[in-house]
Amino acid sequence: MRRTLAVVLLAACCLAATAGLAAGVHEESTDDTLAIELTADGNAAVHHITTYNLSAEDEQSAYEAISTNETARADHREETMSDLEAAAATGRNGTDLDMRVRDPSVDTYERNGTGFVSVTVTWENLAYYNETMVVVTEPFRSGYEPDRDVTIHGPEGYRRGVTQPPPGIARLNSAAWSVESDFSNFYAAFNEPEGSETATATEPTTAAPPDDGLEGVGTFLWALTLAALPVVALLVALRRRE
Repeated sequence: MRRTLAVVLLAACCLAATAGLAAGVHEESTDDTLAIELTADGNAAVHHITTYNLSAEDEQSAYEAISTNETARADHREETMSDLEAAAATGRNGTDLDMRVRDPSVDTYERNGTGFVSVTVTWENLAYYNETMVVVTEPFRSGYEPDRDVTIHGPEGYRRGVTQPPPGIARLNSAAWSVESDFSNFYAAFNEPEGSETATATEPTTAAPPDDGLEGVGTFLWALTLAALPVVALLVALRRRE
């Protein structure tokens, strides 16, 4: 019985650690963020998130204007859409990818004294891809300078590979860069684990420089090490009670 309990807890701890690393970085932030959620075919859902400190009267008023007034909401959506369309045009000019943004929607919500206004778009052809890798370089390399932090989440089941510049926060399948980062040589690769069947790409395009995948593997091993620590303590305690 004790051995069965230990095995169950070991699996639970490992799953909890993996889930924590895979969780989206931008969900935890209270800063303005451009959050990119990639799919294996090079497309992405992009969330342009603006935050408001609800304890400051002027910011609370600005947030409430967007969250309660349809005209202000539409104006914010159109302004954001214009910025993202300009970014996509920058990416088209800097690469052979036909980047397009479409289907904007607006969502507002509050969390821990912060108001969030998120404009979400579908960004077509944001990334290079092949059967085992998705790589983002544009529109950042061609001069797009975001006025907010940037987070990128790899396709479901993928693992973070080589990134440039080094992200401020790096997790198993996501990375985050501050607005002060140098994006001029930007490169973010996400790799499909060997033997996985999650990829959906059918017509590979040429990816950017190859990725040796070591960075993602190191992060994964570190996660497993952290997950094992409470299990070791549990097994020692059970052993003492026998």
